[in-house]
Amino acid sequence: MRVGKSARAALCLLGWLGSAPSAADIQRFSAELAISKETPPTLLIHAADDVTVPVANSIRFFEALQENKVPAQLMVYPAGGHGYGLNNATTGDRWIERCRQWLQSQGWIS
Repeated sequence: MRVGKSARAALCLLGWLGSAPSAADIQRFSAELAISKETPPTLLIHAADDVTVPVANSIRFFEALQENKVPAQLMVYPAGGHGYGLNNATTGDRWIERCRQWLQSQGWIS
């Protein structure tokens, strides 16, 4: 497990801008534009058929993480839509198990 103190954020939470954000808000709050070498390691999980948040958003975010040499993993399920919770019924794969494995690989849990 990780010990010690760091000024870097330990995690990142992304939110929704609403149904009609202004161009200025999109620019101001686009997560992929705020990534730096100080961004914490990131796991992205998305469904390709999500019509609420296009998978392209996660891909752009992942690419920006890579450009900044931030440890990252992107998992894209072919189906599942938006907000499938802990159980994406379209696959036998369990993303929460993949999350646990990723947390272990980053030293967050044992």
